Amino acid sequence: MCKNDFILMVVYNAIQYDSRVIRAAEAIKNIGENVCVISCNSDESYLNKNFKSISFNSKLKGALLLFSFWCFVVNYSVKNRHNIKLIYLHDYYLSGIGYLISKLIGVKWVYDAHELLIERKRTKYNCRKTFFLLLEKFSIRHADLVVAANEERERIIKYVYKLKNTIFVLNISPNTILINNDHVSEKEDFIVYQGYLSKDRDFGDYISLLKNLPLNIKLKIIGGGPDLEYFKNLVVKLNLNERVIFAGMIPYSQLINENKNCKVGIVSYSLDGLNNYYCSPNKIFEYAQLKLPMIFSPQPFLQKISSEYRIGVVLTKNMSSKEKANLIIDLFNNLSFYQENMRKFLSDYSHENEMNKLKLSVQKLL
Repeated sequence: MCKNDFILMVVYNAIQYDSRVIRAAEAIKNIGENVCVISCNSDESYLNKNFKSISFNSKLKGALLLFSFWCFVVNYSVKNRHNIKLIYLHDYYLSGIGYLISKLIGVKWVYDAHELLIERKRTKYNCRKTFFLLLEKFSIRHADLVVAANEERERIIKYVYKLKNTIFVLNISPNTILINNDHVSEKEDFIVYQGYLSKDRDFGDYISLLKNLPLNIKLKIIGGGPDLEYFKNLVVKLNLNERVIFAGMIPYSQLINENKNCKVGIVSYSLDGLNNYYCSPNKIFEYAQLKLPMIFSPQPFLQKISSEYRIGVVLTKNMSSKEKANLIIDLFNNLSFYQENMRKFLSDYSHENEMNKLKLSVQKLL
């Protein structure tokens, strides 16, 4: 149990893997507030000196797990209502209980919209997405502050939901990594991908591309997903076992060490849905701090930073395998050029600037 007055932050996933939640909690702690984070099925050994971590652990699955988690959070909030100064809820799973808790205990609440649920007109929603979209639509207008993951998503939710108090905060890690260009030769010829493994991200194309690349270039895959076994079988089928490493799920705190000896990073998302189309993933900034030139899919933000800062190349579906391979080979042949461009990019997109926006907005609510 958290002692003294505190800000209650809640996320419906394991805390050790969620860098956005960790950074938000640390930023609020830096303005002198105590923070308590409730998460779901987290590693109970996880510790962070900046906030108290409470994990709701259960063997339940699906809707039963979510409903049980909601009940736990509501019950905890009511029991500690005299000490809670503000409720900060992350992601759409929790939007529906924000307004309820706020009314029950009489405090303001923040909704951090990690994802964009809104879609283009005439898009057909499945039952699950319809449910969460309705919850968000009902509750988001009552939030005292809505935080979007980037500028374009903020513009969309502000217009559709007719919101007044919104900000966007990019998920940028603190730049504490010191990588010298002189050490490039010490890196291995690895392309690294970290993230969700599903067919809709066209990830199989990156595995197949190895057949068109020099034998010294290899691929490291960090993460898991519904199609992990499919990609493992694809590697075997293409006889690429010696050139592909599946590293599995790795806690955020260990990702830097896992990536620092690689030379190029992949930032690839499906173009289906507005959430994917208007993405700005944190791995961009992590790769940049490690001075890894990037291979981008053609989302607007990714095309913008590739063109403006020259920190990577964009691969599109209308390119041939040979054209894609040539662009990747160019990255490897001109590492120092792309790495030098990281300096300006990281100056314009900084952790400090993004966290200051969050700090100021939260302070106004207290």
